[in-house]
Amino acid sequence: MADWKRSVFLSLGLLACADTPQEQPAIILGRVGETNISEQDFMQALERLPAGTQAKSLEDWQQQFQVVVDKELLLFEARAQGLEETVAASIVAWERNQLVEELLAREMGEALKWTEAELVEFFAEAGADREIRLNRLMLTDRAQALEA
Repeated sequence: MADWKRSVFLSLGLLACADTPQEQPAIILGRVGETNISEQDFMQALERLPAGTQAKSLEDWQQQFQVVVDKELLLFEARAQGLEETVAASIVAWERNQLVEELLAREMGEALKWTEAELVEFFAEAGADREIRLNRLMLTDRAQALEA
């Protein structure tokens, strides 16, 4: 009986392996340095374009592909100049700020929201109400500015 179960499981395992489709190799459209630009990369870049800028002619396709190539060239040059470290530091700082903001929003949520009246009162008490009001106004007339 155990041999029968074993053969059934073995058969099911073989069938499961046989049903998996074979991966087709990526179609490489271009190469910049050591980076390949595949058809999938190009199609993803096209999907990010606004609706009105979709390629309609062969020339459009070539121009849009050139944009992808140019971007890879810029990335290649940025890495050659060591800009990855600068960007990595900026990303770490941004991530830290986002984590703090998310925690505050989750933990304090409504307590961090103020009405317009509360903001006006706060700035009036701080003596900054006039500065804030003037900062929001676009005035071209000196008399009007002094009046505000």
